[in-house]
Amino acid sequence: METDDDDWGEDDEPGYEDLDLTFLEACMDADLDALAALVEDNLTEEEINERDRCGRTGLSHLCSAGLTPALEILFDLPELDVNLPDKEGNTPLILAAQAGN
Repeated sequence: METDDDDWGEDDEPGYEDLDLTFLEACMDADLDALAALVEDNLTEEEINERDRCGRTGLSHLCSAGLTPALEILFDLPELDVNLPDKEGNTPLILAAQAGN
């Protein structure tokens, strides 16, 4: 018996663009699959450097958590500002060092 699911093609499968997941949220969730998909979607500089209410970027969250596999996904983003401080003046490098990463 054939179901509607059998008619699904690759273009019909739900993707990350359907989830309304932002780059910042994917970083905060440490969602490697979402990060990889979002990076391939040609994000804007504003999307890549979006800040949360504390002024932290996605990069800041990943650095403070020490998530090397997630950080490696970001290597090819020339728009990524590695020196954006949060509201307390902490850069991603400082956050990584404070966390012992």
